[in-house]
Amino acid sequence: MRDDGLSIRAKGILAVFIIYLICSAGSEKIPSYSQELTDIPQEQTPIPSTQSEDNPISTNVSTQMPSDLPVPEETPSPTPTPLLSNISDWNPYSMLPTPTPILNHTSILKNDTPNYRKVLNTSYSGSVGLAGNAIGKDLNITTGPFSITYTVHPNISSPRDVWVKLSVFDPWQNVLAVGGYNRGYPNEEIQTMTLYREGRYYLTIEGDFASVDYTIKTGDLVPVNIQNQTPVSSEEMFPEEMMQ
Repeated sequence: MRDDGLSIRAKGILAVFIIYLICSAGSEKIPSYSQELTDIPQEQTPIPSTQSEDNPISTNVSTQMPSDLPVPEETPSPTPTPLLSNISDWNPYSMLPTPTPILNHTSILKNDTPNYRKVLNTSYSGSVGLAGNAIGKDLNITTGPFSITYTVHPNISSPRDVWVKLSVFDPWQNVLAVGGYNRGYPNEEIQTMTLYREGRYYLTIEGDFASVDYTIKTGDLVPVNIQNQTPVSSEEMFPEEMMQ
């Protein structure tokens, strides 16, 4: 009975020892879950380069500062071409063309233009010899006022036989201004006629035994047509008494 008890005790100790060995071996061979994750090699994704072999400069637009951008050049707006006066020949012995009717005609007595002296520039200059005949000019004035300065040169020694007359008509054949030399007009050789509105006008120059140099000055900034220039000033101031 003693031997049986000893053997049972020895079997128990042996069983405990075997279980210990099994547990020790299992803890060394079975890796933990966290260790397995750390042992898996991580694959690295390559980052694309912003530089190329041909152009090593970075093409990243975000690195370019706004101050480095070129300043766009401003294109100047074209200067509008001014509308200039036009002066052409007109046959004073022909009928005037029928003008276009104006529905709202502004009275010449109502003028809001301030009364100040304005510089006029030479727009046309010419000369004519008169021997009992007449010439005409078609005046299309775009910038008023305008003036007509004329110089009379008698061709004979007797001044009583020399006469000159200048008349300005509107398209309705109304006489707007008249000037001349002798025959009821002053005998001054240099005179000036002034009209204070732009528009369409017809000028006639008639006379006998005289030649006339005339200059038409308007408010245009540049000359329109200079023909047979006479030694006159390119600018003229209106007399103060004409503006009153």
